[in-house]
Amino acid sequence: MYEAESFIEKGVSRGIVLADSQTGGYGRNDKPWFSPENGNIYITFFEKSDIKLVPQRVAMAAFNTVSAFSKADSVKIKWPNDILISGKKVCGI
Repeated sequence: MYEAESFIEKGVSRGIVLADSQTGGYGRNDKPWFSPENGNIYITFFEKSDIKLVPQRVAMAAFNTVSAFSKADSVKIKWPNDILISGKKVCGI
């Protein structure tokens, strides 16, 4: 997020930031999480626009993609933004 904010301050209107690990991660209610460097992909995208439903749209896109490669019955969305396979989190938006 800090990198995305830096790009915005430099006048970049939209983009994607990829990382191998994440420091200072947090979610709703400032709940912290750890994002280790272990083969995961951490992505932040940013755009100067009204993006009220973007997290939900991205969750649906991730759900559809994961479902294409997994048994459809085992893939669920823990609304609003986590993708689960057989009850285990595989993706968070």
